[in-house]
Parts: sequence; C-alpha cells; structure tokens
Amino acid sequence: MVGHKKRGWVQAICPALLVPALLLGGSVEAAEPPTRTYVGAPVCGTCHLGKHETWSQTAHQQILRNGSLESSYINDADNSGRSDFFDGSETAITELPGGDAFADLGANAPVLGKSDQLGPLVQIGGTKYAIAYTIGGSAVQNPTVADEDMDGKILNSEAQWKQLYITKIGASHYVLPLQFNAKTGEYVPYNLSEWYDVDNLPIAETDLESPETAYERRCAGCHSTGVEVALNANGLWTMTFADMNVACEACHGPGSDHVLAPTVALKKATIVNPATLWATTDLNDDNQLSVIDDLIAQNNVCYQCHQQGTGNYGEGDGALLYPSKTKDNGEPLLFQIGQVGHEDLRGFFTISQNPNYYWGAHDANGNGMIDLVAQEEVDSNGNGILDPEEDLNHNGLWDAEKEFIAAAFNSQQGQDHANGPHAADKPYDHPCFVCHDMHKADNVHLVTANLEGIPTDTGRNTLCLICHATHGPFADLTEDDVQSDPDKVATVVKAHVKSAAFMEVGFETRCTSCHMPPTGKSAIEPAIVLNRFGQPEEVRGGDLHSHTFEPIWPGFVMQPEDFQWTDFLLVDGFQVGPMPDSCTSCHAHDPNGGSDNIVTQWAFSGHADGYGEPFNHWNAEGEVSSSCSRCHSQGGFKQLADSSDPVTGIPEYTLDSNNTHPDFTAVTAHSAIYPKVLNCNTCHEENGGGETIYDAGKVQQVAFPSGDLKTLGDSSNICMQCHQGRESGLSVEYATPGSNGYYRFINRHYFAEAAIFFGSEVHAGYEYPGKTYAEKNGFRGHEQVQRQNCIQCHLNVYTHEIDPVTGEEIVEKDHDFFPNIEDCSGCHLAADGWPLEDFDDLGRPFGFPNVDYDGSCNGAPPWVCAGDSFRHEIDGMQAKLILVMNQYAYANGLDPIMYTPGGYPYFFTASCYEGIGGCTDPVPAGSYSTFDKPLLAAAYNYHCAQDPGSGIHNYRYVMQTVYDSILNLGGAPGYMKRPN
Repeated sequence: MVGHKKRGWVQAICPALLVPALLLGGSVEAAEPPTRTYVGAPVCGTCHLGKHETWSQTAHQQILRNGSLESSYINDADNSGRSDFFDGSETAITELPGGDAFADLGANAPVLGKSDQLGPLVQIGGTKYAIAYTIGGSAVQNPTVADEDMDGKILNSEAQWKQLYITKIGASHYVLPLQFNAKTGEYVPYNLSEWYDVDNLPIAETDLESPETAYERRCAGCHSTGVEVALNANGLWTMTFADMNVACEACHGPGSDHVLAPTVALKKATIVNPATLWATTDLNDDNQLSVIDDLIAQNNVCYQCHQQGTGNYGEGDGALLYPSKTKDNGEPLLFQIGQVGHEDLRGFFTISQNPNYYWGAHDANGNGMIDLVAQEEVDSNGNGILDPEEDLNHNGLWDAEKEFIAAAFNSQQGQDHANGPHAADKPYDHPCFVCHDMHKADNVHLVTANLEGIPTDTGRNTLCLICHATHGPFADLTEDDVQSDPDKVATVVKAHVKSAAFMEVGFETRCTSCHMPPTGKSAIEPAIVLNRFGQPEEVRGGDLHSHTFEPIWPGFVMQPEDFQWTDFLLVDGFQVGPMPDSCTSCHAHDPNGGSDNIVTQWAFSGHADGYGEPFNHWNAEGEVSSSCSRCHSQGGFKQLADSSDPVTGIPEYTLDSNNTHPDFTAVTAHSAIYPKVLNCNTCHEENGGGETIYDAGKVQQVAFPSGDLKTLGDSSNICMQCHQGRESGLSVEYATPGSNGYYRFINRHYFAEAAIFFGSEVHAGYEYPGKTYAEKNGFRGHEQVQRQNCIQCHLNVYTHEIDPVTGEEIVEKDHDFFPNIEDCSGCHLAADGWPLEDFDDLGRPFGFPNVDYDGSCNGAPPWVCAGDSFRHEIDGMQAKLILVMNQYAYANGLDPIMYTPGGYPYFFTASCYEGIGGCTDPVPAGSYSTFDKPLLAAAYNYHCAQDPGSGIHNYRYVMQTVYDSILNLGGAPGYMKRPN
C-alpha cells in the first residue's frame, strides 16, 4: 500500500516517493530565512548527477528552448526532414498544412524562414521577427526512444502537443501568431487579433508593445525557474531567470543555503523534499494541522503551475497569470516553494472563474457545481428543451446540483485532481508524484516506471492496481498477482468492467481508458463529426487526459432548443458539446466500415442524456421511486424484464394503474457521473453477444395500463414497455370525485406513443360511448419498406448495399433512435409541397391534398385551400378544444382553465376564460382543481394529443378523441372533420 511520511508517525513509506539523495528530507518547519536564492540546475547536477541527466530528457526541461538552434524545433509540416525554418526556403504558412486557416490574411500571412542575421524568423507583412525562444514541443518520452526514424531530430509526432514561437520587441517578449500541432503536423492560428487589425492588416511593430500581451505577464512564471519579472520605466515587462526551463529548484525551492550548508543534516533541512513536505499552516480551513494539510502542500508543488487562473499581483489585464502577489513596494513577488511566507498557494493564486475552462460550471473555488433550473418540456420532435423560466407555482421544475466533471484546457490537472477521489481530503490519499516521476522520461507523460518495486505499465494496469489491489472491486488481487499473474489481472479487470459499465469485454481494458478520458485541449480541441441527421456520430477527444479519475458517461451534454452541434458554446454558465467521455473515446465512428458506431449513436440519444430531467428528477430524494425506476433507471428496467414469466414471457412486476408490485424495489439515484442512464444492458442481455431481452424470452407481451396485452412480435416490445404511459381512458371512466365533488387531473405521462399506436385496442384516450375509434395503426402500404413498428422506424437503417451471399439489402441498427426523415420523404412531401424535412410537416403521401380536419379552410375546396400536416391539424383542433373547455367551464360555474406543456400538473386555473370577454392571453394562477367528469375527459384527451409523435403514430385516433371532446362539451364542429 503506497504511503508517505505522516505527521508524528511513518506509515508504509514507499521508496518510489522518496528522492534517494534526500531520503530523510526534513520538514519545512526548520528556520528558512527569506534570503535563499536560486543556484541553477548545473550546480544541482554536480552532486545529483544521475537525477540531473535523466531530468534533462524530460518535458520539463524542454518547455522553453533557444530559438537559434535547430534542435529546438519540431515543425516539419512539409515533411522535408528538417524544421520548416531550416529547410532552406522561405515559405508562406498558407502553403503548408493548416494554412487555410490563415487564408484571410492574404499576402500578409506569416512567412517562415531564416536569415544569417536574425536566424529563424517569422515575417508578417514587411517586418521580420526573430525567434528568441520556442515553447513546447518536448519529445513524447525519452528523446532516444521518441526519435523513431533515428535522424537525431524530434519532429512532428515524435514530439507531443504543440510548439509556439516567441520574439522580442523592445523590452518584452511576445508569442507569434502561429502554433504547430505535433500530432496533426499542421499550423493553427494563435491570437491573430494581437498581430492583425480588423481588416487583417499587420499591426505596426511599435504598436505591438503592450504589457497586457507580453509573455512575461502571461507565461514566464511557470515556464522557467527562478523567474523575476518587473515593469520598466515605460511600463513594459522585463524578465530574468535562473534556469530557462522547469528545473530542480522549481520543485525543491531555492538552493543557495542547501549548497552552502556544511553538514548533511543542515543540507537536508535547507532544501524541500516534496515527498516529505510538512505543512506549516492550515491549508484546508479545518482549524488544525494534519496529514491532509501535508498532502495539500505536497500537491501545491505541482498545482502551482498545473492550474488555470490568475496570480494575485495586479488586476484585470494587468494581473500576472501565474502564482504571485504584491510586495510592500508594489513589485511582484512570485511563489517559491520552501520560502517563508509562501506556505499557502491560495495567497498567490486565484483559480479561474472563466466557465470556458470547465466542462461544467463552478463555484468561487473552482469546484464544479452545475445548478440548473429547467422545465420538463419537449419540442415537436420530442427533444428536450432547456427552459430556465419558472412557472408561478414552481411546478415542473428541477434543481440539480451535479458534481465537477472535468477541466477543458491545458495545465489544469490540479483542478481535476482536487475534484476527484484522489483529492487531498483523506489521510490515505497520495500526491501527484506517486504516479509521476519528474526526473525520468522512460514513460510517456512522466509516468513513474517503478512503484513499490513493481514495474508500472498502464497497458497492464499495474500503476493503478498496485494501490487498488486487495480491496474494492479488486479484492481478489494481491500485489504479487499484479506483478506476476497477468491472466488473473485480466479476468478481474474484465469482471470490473462488466459490473461498472454493464458490458462484456473480451480483453483487459486499460484503467485510464475509462477513468482518464481525453477531456482537455493543449493542441487538439475536442470536436465532433455530424451524421446524416446533423447529430453527432463521433466525439474526438482532446490531447490531455482528465485527472479526476472518475469515468465520464456519455450524454452529459446540454442541448438547448436552438443548439447547433457545430457550435462550441456556453449556455447558462456551462459548456455544451462536444464533451469527450469514457465511452466514445474508444467506441467511435468506424472509418473503415463507413458506419456509425452503436455506442456513439446511443451516447447522443435521450436514453444517454445524463443531464436530463428523466434521470435527475429524484436526486433530492436519493432514490428513484419504485413506481418510476422500472423505466427511469437501468437497474429498475432489468428488474422488470427479469421478472418475465418463463412460459408467457409477461413481466410479473407489471404495474397496475396506481399500484406498484410489492416486490419491485426503488433504485438509488446516483450522482451525475454514475450510469443512471439507460445503457446497453437495459435492452440487451449481459452476455456481450448483442442478444436483446426479447430474444432471450423476456417481455414477450406488454401489459398496458388498460389491462390489455399486446405484442409487436419483436424487440419493439422493449420500447412499448416504457412508452405506453401509466394511465388509460379507463382511468377516466372509473375515476371518482373527491370530497368536494371535483375530480383530480389524471396524467397519462410522457411519450405514451405505444398506446397511441394501438389506439382503441388499449383505450389510449377517453372514448365516448356510442363512438367508434381507430385501432392499431397498421401503416398500410409500408409493408414493402418494412416501416411498421418501433424497431423498424427507430433503429433500422438501410445501407443501400446488397449482401453478396443473401442478395438482400444490408440493414444496420441505428442506436440514436431518431427515425430517418428519408424513410418518409420518398413518398411524403411537406404540406407546402416542398421536400419533407421535418416530421411535423408530414401529411398524406404522393402529393394528395391534406384534409382540412381542423376546419381552418372554412369549407373551401381542397384545390383552393388544402389542409395542413397531421401534426398541425391536431394543433388546430386542440386550439379549438381549449376554447370550448373554457366556454363549458364558464357556463357551468367552473374555474377558467389553461394548459402549460412544460409544467406539471399541466392544467392550471387561468386568470380569465380564454376566448370570452376579450381574454386572449391568460396567465396561470395555481393548479386546476374544479374538474367535473366531462371536463376531465376532455382534458385527458387534450393532454394525450400533446405527445410529439401523435401525428405519425395514429393521427386518426388522436383527432377522433379531440373532435368528440369538443362535441361532448357542447362545442360546434363548424367545418371540422372527424377522421373515419
């Protein structure tokens, strides 16, 4: 078990944590005069030669490099074998990969070249800027290993992340407006607006000098060691440093006293060993000093630069962007590990409050806290609408606090780490350098090569399992197993994945694949690829891994009404799409097969919407109630399906109206990061073979709220089990009034499309005596195209490819569950005669005039005034029904009534009777409470007609119930028509 030196005792000291030369490094509580100064890495290397040699190959040593040396450059976009600055020609960036992004600059776009006088340079307009330093572009690991072609150069993908270029203008340094991305071998713009005006003309060199944009203000404090910055007499920044890069004293503190100390004991007492660093002040505000404070102090060695925010020196555009504060004389004082007065990083640095830096909003301390107020509302396509407005009674609102998700940009590993399970809030937590070794580049990302004597290998998961073996999901593993029994490790890891992710895998997955998805951007920005519906089919991760160590489930993306997937924007203080997650990073679009990946499709369906009201309504209660869990949780639905009778296939745990089966249990409403969504094993068996629960003999028949049993003979039954509603027209028929003589509203529930589909066979709506109603919609004429049930319309996609063996057209499963508009547009036009683009516009096929069911044409013949689409005709009839309901209420002494689709209980007492006495815009004034039986029946049918698919699934039945409701309340049909 990895441990570290504790306050007052030692617990399982781990050799990997201890710097050998400083094995017994002492507490910082020893006297530390503020006169310590930096001596530089070469001086450290005289005694610590081995550490110095291996450190010199790490990324920390390659952050800032001399711009005059070819070995400092990684940019070989033209694949000449040399840096684009050194291959013997001047090249406009528009001629290189990525150059299209600079096209608007025309002839003034940057030109890369080299001269004898200036060395490597970038020409902008008529001015040539010499490159003083390069930033970034370190080798992916030990340069000898990274140099795959063994040409002695680290170029393109042999390096990691990106490289930027610095020039000096006057007293200050500035980052030039181009960035080279190592992974893609392309250039991208970098702060073009600081070098070009609004007309894309170069800004004059004399006008570029600015303290706000200087490298010294933005970057210097974390890219070098022993940095001092100051404003000169002209108000421009200057800098000096002891080491050009992140060297020994950045983590161990200034070493002058250590070098001069005459004894070993004093040497140990005058230098910081991060692994044994003790806090001298309360760092977590719990009014005591403890090991937790020690851990925070140790993490601050890394956090000082691996967080985004602003230093406490200056304000606004004058603030330094790295840990700093103001001296008594007004000059900046930079944070220094080990100096007296530098114990608490919070006194030098404020974590960023810019929501662009987070997947999720955050509080003043940078902790993620999404606080949403949204109404349950759907648009005409059944997609959720985010509506932060409250109704008068706060009905239908949800207020969900969700945990920190992940940081979105570079140098934010500290913010991730502080918000995850390894944060310094428990005595057994460990600091950053348990997993990372800053002195060696043997592994990518400075991952330690050895921990507790066991070689680490993220591919074999040993880095994680050295600590996680013997307890939790890995209780069956010992440390010896981790080191010497890879088969047993693989078996246990696969079992963990099946338990946690509800899927069978045939190989040992990497812990980091699920627990460290690529959420952050250094060079590569998370992006999306759109499928044929304009919905995402692939989320491309960034190039930095999340350090919360929490899996991120797909679907954690808000999709407001006007959101376009091509956007990358903020809504109400948090980021929306594209957010990488733990699933789609691996289960992405298949470029070889040319088809959308099922997991990626599912990730953007409503079933995966981890932010959605259907999966968050019960957060405050802590569990999804037993009456709701059957459809609002994976575990609940599995209980339902698994209760299916082995002979009849009918679930035993079927709910009767207003009753819950006594053996049906509630399901815990887990936190936002837990899979409370409906994932693969909701509908599929857990054998990994793709078998559905229907194919396994479950849910063979579906019991509707009316008591009727129905089947569609395939896995459509799975859909029907939840999309049937919770009430039927019989609930209205047998309703009894309360003690006041009035009835309560009966809510059928959302998306009861299966009930509408079967119509009168399951009493979907209230059916008036003596009337006949449409039965199941057979979708006559759709037999040949096989679009007659849930699976056929919502999952199947014809590829238009012929199977060479069977000669049949290949059909694939489409798991975003969006029906395909192309399936209808071949026969159906929009109501205005244009090609069909929206299901709401679907009407009669083959150009036949639509029927004017709602009477809006006032009896005109169809060649003069044709009807509208099925959905819009229903809307028209509903508009007339609500007027008739108010006329009935007025005539019978009942309260005025109005309908609010986004707020439960939907029907509210209105401020006036709509359509009477000039009332055109009533407002709600509390839940409606004066239903008599005729008004209740009409309200039930009105609410049923609201389902977004009612115009497609069974428009005849829906219109019949609305039409009859109008007549039953005494309304005049006028020119309305009742469908046959």
